[in-house]
Amino acid sequence: MRPESTWGWQDLRDYVVREIEARHGPQVRNPKTESSIFKSFLTRWSDQAVSIAKVSFEVHNGMWRNAPISVNRFCVASDPYFAAVIAANL
Repeated sequence: MRPESTWGWQDLRDYVVREIEARHGPQVRNPKTESSIFKSFLTRWSDQAVSIAKVSFEVHNGMWRNAPISVNRFCVASDPYFAAVIAANL
């Protein structure tokens, strides 16, 4: 695996999907949607994007507010309730 500081959106997506499937089983996937979500997430959170993803699985074990984390949790609409909360505690 490449150093986290050089991760692109594909690396971030692959990490998140791998962690989701390890904890919650196979998921229905949409490559176009995933591309959009993770490109946007990496743009919005830049240096914190990988750390947010890692904390969501390594600290919160793939659960957020008693619900399994899915790819959609990385959408902009979830930022105030998910990414911003984790980022504030990094």
